[in-house]
Amino acid sequence: GKLSELSTSLEPRPARGEITLLIGPEAPADARTQANSAQSLADRVEELIRQAKLDRKEALKLAAKERGLTRRAAYHEIVSGQQGEVNSDE
Repeated sequence: GKLSELSTSLEPRPARGEITLLIGPEAPADARTQANSAQSLADRVEELIRQAKLDRKEALKLAAKERGLTRRAAYHEIVSGQQGEVNSDE
């Protein structure tokens, strides 16, 4: 849950002793939905190359991580998208 939810749940009965918080990445489905709605994977890779001055491999790795994908899955997504563009031109 959210940190605000934790705070609310601890108000009526404060924690006694130590507590452990596990903090992880955003849920992959949420990250993928947000990222895909904003721009395509290929566009994001190009943006990272231009703005962050990354090489193509590093840009692809970072864009994949933002979407909760492996680098290989991101590569296949870009390649299949490019093939779709070529086929639509014919």
